Amino acid sequence: MNRLVHALIASLVISLLGIGFYLTPSGHRLEESISLRVLYKLRGPRPHPNRAVIVNIDGHRYLESPIPDNVRGHYADWPRTVYAELIARLTACGARVIAFDIHFKRPKRTEDDAAFAAAIKKAGNVVLAEALECTTVPVEPNATVNGVDVCTRVPPFAAFGAAALAHAPFPLPAKPVRLGHTWRFKSSSGDIPMLPALTFQAAALKHYPGLHRLIRQTLPEYDLTLPSNETAVISDPGLAEAMRILRTIFSHHPGLTHALLTSLNETPESNLPAASTTVPHALIDLYTGQAYTGIDFYGPPASIPTVAIDRILAFSPTELKAFAPVVRDKAVFVGSATRNRFDQKDGFYTVYSQPDGLDISGVEVAATIYNNIWETRTVQPVTMRTGIVLVLLAALYVCLLSYHLPPLAALPALLVSTIIGLIAAHFMFTDSGTWPPLFLLLCLIPAGGSLIATVDTYQRVQRDKKRVSTALGYYLPQNVVDALSKDLSFINTGDKVVYATCLITDAHRYTTLSEQLPPETMSLLMKQYFSHIFKAVKQCDGIVCNVIGDSMLALWPAAEPRQELRDKACRASFAVLAAAARFNAAHPATPLPTRIGLHAGTMLIGNIGAEDHFEYAPIGDIVNTTSRIESLNKTLGTSILTSAENLAGVRALRSRKMGRFLLSGKAQPVTVYELIGDEAVSPERETVLDTYFPEALRLFEKRQWAQAIAAFEHCLSLVPDDGPARFYLHQCQALAADQPKKDWDAVIALEK
Repeated sequence: MNRLVHALIASLVISLLGIGFYLTPSGHRLEESISLRVLYKLRGPRPHPNRAVIVNIDGHRYLESPIPDNVRGHYADWPRTVYAELIARLTACGARVIAFDIHFKRPKRTEDDAAFAAAIKKAGNVVLAEALECTTVPVEPNATVNGVDVCTRVPPFAAFGAAALAHAPFPLPAKPVRLGHTWRFKSSSGDIPMLPALTFQAAALKHYPGLHRLIRQTLPEYDLTLPSNETAVISDPGLAEAMRILRTIFSHHPGLTHALLTSLNETPESNLPAASTTVPHALIDLYTGQAYTGIDFYGPPASIPTVAIDRILAFSPTELKAFAPVVRDKAVFVGSATRNRFDQKDGFYTVYSQPDGLDISGVEVAATIYNNIWETRTVQPVTMRTGIVLVLLAALYVCLLSYHLPPLAALPALLVSTIIGLIAAHFMFTDSGTWPPLFLLLCLIPAGGSLIATVDTYQRVQRDKKRVSTALGYYLPQNVVDALSKDLSFINTGDKVVYATCLITDAHRYTTLSEQLPPETMSLLMKQYFSHIFKAVKQCDGIVCNVIGDSMLALWPAAEPRQELRDKACRASFAVLAAAARFNAAHPATPLPTRIGLHAGTMLIGNIGAEDHFEYAPIGDIVNTTSRIESLNKTLGTSILTSAENLAGVRALRSRKMGRFLLSGKAQPVTVYELIGDEAVSPERETVLDTYFPEALRLFEKRQWAQAIAAFEHCLSLVPDDGPARFYLHQCQALAADQPKKDWDAVIALEK
């Protein structure tokens, strides 16, 4: 398969794994934990819409009536007159809505409670917090779940609840879970609105009639039981219940949202009291958006304007007038916003929690959610479909890059792509609060793609290397192939002097067959022939070093002379003859009778050549001498001849001495022996080999020509096809006719 196919398969595998990771809850939590932190770090604090102000009730040290120590940390137990005075002053400054992130569950002093209730009633814009107490109700013993969570609303003290504009709970995840989401509506509690959502609707109450008219115009057939004006809706069914009903209407009519937005864009001022459609759009988004949404934090603690309660209560009339623009037409959230981590009791771990341990307070979280609603903004991951498409594209891109570029080029390219992806994600998050699965796209997929490509490339290289090594193994010894695969300098440094036994073969009738057969047929025939004899050499631990035409050169090298290697070479010669016989039996029409020569000595094995062509071959006189010994078979009519040097120490094999020969082109004579196999021979041949031929050769060496001639003739009478006896008979007859010099030493000189 080519690289493109490999890249596509790898991208498919990574895509499936990535999508599986992306769709699992643990994968999503990991993405949220890592990706959001990175994006918040890149974006940094961002401006808030300045629609909310926090009154920090921890700033009470300079109150005219100090808070008793026993209730200082229990804000609901403070003297209610303090909160009554706070409401009066905030109302005087023009606060649009006042939301208490304090649960006033129990009554206290009657006079103080009456004053607080009266202040709430008079302001007409106070929203109070209530509690949600959730318990697990056991189910039947054989049920598949342990129990069902049931949440009960705990409203504020009746007098306060009746006086307030509305009241709602504000549950948040418990520590140490990092806070990043909130409920705008609590589905498990009947879609009741949460405190920030309720506060926003209270602040946008003047837009309620316009929203009511738009719904009636869009759904004229729908029986809208809600009152048409804000005063009536507050009294019955109540603001919180009205919000729940509106949420239900929008959920049951999916097309309503589009119709309302279209109407707003066409004629906003005719339908709504305000010329701007920012608040109506935010209202529609509140009722149609997800109940459980991400929180877009504006920065570290105190990013939202915060004023200490003691400052507001200590203002003189003039100072209060100067302070009024700070809270005018805004939502004021009253709660604990401690700026000291040691005193913080209502802190939540977020992406902006400080290194010193200071978290964002619950009241600041409420104000942050309120501002998010104003901006119609949440922090949310891309849609599932978009996420899957991004995973597919990222996996395909990474795999194509990793497979088509070298690692040293792919790594910088992936790094640049990661930086570009990070910048794009940063702009996406900054602009819309949407975040892609960064950890998966920029870390896991590139790492996985690079790893798979590297492993696949490594395996492919290893396969190619193995194929090349296998191919080279047909032309070179395996140790040479191994050396070349590690370091090509072996070409220049691989020469070494060794002691080796050299074996050379020659196929009789090769030239004749080459003339008779087509080249293709001859090539196939020689491949089959060499296949037979190569196996015989390798089975005896020999190395096939070279092939020229019909001849094979095999070696048994060692650092120093070793008798066992000479023994293996001699035995290999018989195995080669047996293999050639099997080949000839299988190819009776094209037999290749084989002759073998053996010799041993010191030689150089190395790389011969220059420029761009080298051959690995033995160099030295040993190879030439072996070749001439092999050629001597043709003269003597034998099959296997070996030098005395190679036969030294080899005792288990049968042999007979052929004499001393001065081979063509040589200055020193070589003593040659015929190797005889273990197969059974006739009694006549047995006698010739062991008795008559050695005696005849002795007579020849003693220059006793007549006796030698008679001895060799007697050998031929017993074994007519004995080649060495016939050769020496002719030599004796020639020497008897032409007497050699007196210094003749029984060496037979061969001219070719």
